[in-house]
Amino acid sequence: MSENFVGKIESKISKFIEIVEKLKVENARLQEELNRKVLENEQLRRRAEELSREKDEVKKSIERLLSKLEVIEL
Repeated sequence: MSENFVGKIESKISKFIEIVEKLKVENARLQEELNRKVLENEQLRRRAEELSREKDEVKKSIERLLSKLEVIEL
């Protein structure tokens, strides 16, 4: 094999290794972002449940008040 051929192979392998390392870094970054989004999603889900419970409580309070008003009108 010629030196030029070996040099080209070494160069390609070096570029391949560089690409793999960049992909590892990008993968780690994306994994961190995914973990943040999963946490954010869970927090939003909990908040939505909390707001739904609050809405139900307000609805019940209004219904109680309306029923008291109905009694007064009679």
